[in-house]
Parts: sequence; structure tokens; C-alpha cells
Amino acid sequence: LRQTRPLSAIASALDAFCDDLVSRQHTNVGAFISTRSAIQVALGDDSGTIVKLIPNLCKITPLKTDANKVQRRRSSLDDDDVGDDDELEIDAKALNRFMFLFRKFFRAIASPSHPVVLFIDDLQWADVMSLDLIRSIVCESNIQSFMFVASYRSNEIDQDHPLIPHLGQIRTAGVPLLSIELANMDRNSINAMISDTLKLSP
Repeated sequence: LRQTRPLSAIASALDAFCDDLVSRQHTNVGAFISTRSAIQVALGDDSGTIVKLIPNLCKITPLKTDANKVQRRRSSLDDDDVGDDDELEIDAKALNRFMFLFRKFFRAIASPSHPVVLFIDDLQWADVMSLDLIRSIVCESNIQSFMFVASYRSNEIDQDHPLIPHLGQIRTAGVPLLSIELANMDRNSINAMISDTLKLSP
């Protein structure tokens, strides 16, 4: 999640989701058509806004967006060396708009027949906008069949880290949270793992 642009990790994950959905459209036609229809109904004319962050959405639903602009946005999201002029600028008003659209997007793609799990690694490096968006999504009661999983290094999180108040707000909203602390593996555990991998006796 150590990115120079806000929302880039989440956007990349959803872009990969759209690409994967398209790659399986011929093996699971019903699921693809159902998800595509749900996205079209949920986003409507606003698809052109969210595609700025999720270029592969163009492969699922037709958008009234210039293809060259979408391609340039894709390059901006993928290239770690872009300058400040190429970064996606999102002010508070635009962020609220994006969060609203992302909630609608997740309501469309997550269903009992097609549950969605979003995993974000290294949450200790998350920008505040990403944390705001994550909180907005996981606290949305109308999003069903969705699980958010994240990992972070507890030794890099103190009480002043922005993740702490966001977790508190999620708990206050009544969202069930499960925390699993993973310690370093001891010698016996490492020996058992290697023995299992090599199919040898410990």
C-alpha cells in the first residue's frame, strides 16, 4: 500500500477485479451479465467518474469517456515515477462523491452468489483518503456478502496514526472486527513448516 497517490492501492485492486471478471465472462456468462447489469444500474451516467480510478471498468460497461484519457489515467495509476502534475487531485467534495459511487459499486458487485473479499496489505502506509474510503465501505450496511481484510505492522502504528481513529469509528458503527496478531515463528514452527513442504520428518 506504499503508494504516492491517494486511493491507488484500492483502485488497483478493483481494476484487477474488473479485469478478472472480464477474463471469466465466457466460462461464467450468467455471473458476468448479472454483475455487468448491476454495475450499469448502480452507476448509470456516473460510470465516467469512477472509471478515472478503475480503467478496466470500460471493459465491462460502455462509458461516455474518451478512451485516450482513460488510457492516460491507467498509466498514471501504474507508473510509480509520475510527477505531481499527473497525480489524481481529489478534494473533500470530490472524495465524498467517490465514496458515494464506490459504495454503489460494491453493492453492485457483491452478492450472495458472488461474494467479494478485498485484501489490502501494509495498511500502516495507507493515506487518509484510502482510510476514509475503507471506513465508508465497511460501515455501509447495504453492502452485503463483502469482507474486508487488511494487514499492518503493529510496531509501526502508534496512537497518533490515522488508522487508530478510523478503526474506532468502524467499531462505533457496530461493524464486527476480528484482530489476529501474528508473532514471529519459533524454531519448532519453522522446522515443521519446512518438513511439511519437503515432505520429510521433523
